[in-house]
Amino acid sequence: MGWFGSGGLRRAKRQRTDRVRMVTHPAFYLAQAGVAGFEAPETLDVDGTVEHFAAVGQAAGARVSALFQPDCYLSRAQEAGLEVTGDPFEHWLEVGWDHRVVPTPLFDEQWYAAADTGARAGEWGFEHFLREGCYRKGRDAGPFAPNYGDNEAMRARERHDPVLMTGMLNHAERYDLRRTSWLEEGVAKGRERLDSLDDPRVVALVAKAAAIEPEIMDEGPGRWVAWLPHLHPNVVTATAAEDVRRSLPVDRADAVVYFPDDGPHDDALRVVEELRSAGATTVVAVTTGPRSRPPEGIVTADLRPRLTRLDRRQRLRVALDVLRGLAPAHAVAVDNVLGTRVLARHGRALRTEMTVAGRLEGRALDLDAMVEVQRVRDEQ
Repeated sequence: MGWFGSGGLRRAKRQRTDRVRMVTHPAFYLAQAGVAGFEAPETLDVDGTVEHFAAVGQAAGARVSALFQPDCYLSRAQEAGLEVTGDPFEHWLEVGWDHRVVPTPLFDEQWYAAADTGARAGEWGFEHFLREGCYRKGRDAGPFAPNYGDNEAMRARERHDPVLMTGMLNHAERYDLRRTSWLEEGVAKGRERLDSLDDPRVVALVAKAAAIEPEIMDEGPGRWVAWLPHLHPNVVTATAAEDVRRSLPVDRADAVVYFPDDGPHDDALRVVEELRSAGATTVVAVTTGPRSRPPEGIVTADLRPRLTRLDRRQRLRVALDVLRGLAPAHAVAVDNVLGTRVLARHGRALRTEMTVAGRLEGRALDLDAMVEVQRVRDEQ
């Protein structure tokens, strides 16, 4: 049924209004102000952005949605046999939407449909993503989505602030956001790399390698390519840990002490002195909390800059990689939540490499019990 079918112009106008509001992303629109030849207030809510776009931004060629890329839509509309005249965005709202044309390289319909996203049977996956999925971390829109950006923002759905906004606005000064962005360029290049895996020459090379090492053909959780900004999460954490280790003046440590997330260092400094008295010549302090202060006079591995924009699992992995890279004989967490989690989560394995201990609010932690709780959870 066409745009001007049953229901007439009034229904068509209401439907267009609903669609524009659904796809509007204020932060992305405002990032184009000034650069794109139009002025706008520093802040706008969703309805204010819709009004400002209609009055000013649309005529300047601005994009009101981070999930509509004009060039992508023109290409895919042509593939769908649609002739686009006038403004591509208006054409998509009035025609392309009903033909289910996805106007962004950031969304993969097959990938999204295969995931447990909560979309109803028969519902257009991209519309579900626009309405709900784009605001939820873990609702992956494609093979590159795990690295789209930050965790969910507070009141993300209410403010129309998608998880991928961090990537869309990264290095915004380098791109004409009316046409493309850092994230969209990265996805396009990553897609080229991913598609190249199906090249007959590559397939033949993989087959030869598999004849030597059959595990190469084992099915993994997904297909990945190492092309910035889209890296396998383990590469992200390993790189962060390696950067921390390279910043240190030592390659190895006799002991590692996780310093308090907040407050005084007295207990941690006493632990350092105890370790030194016991023969630990090289002691490395690890700081992880946003308000923790690196101690003076002690080699410090400051993880704070490397932990921003990482989720809880990734932060744990970075802290563990740094610890194991330093190969200490002793590891102690003093009023440090992340350090305590590392020792509890990986305590059984770490105890084959080093002694581990923890203190919280001046009291020794029962790491044996914590490790046992974690073991039971792992087996469930």
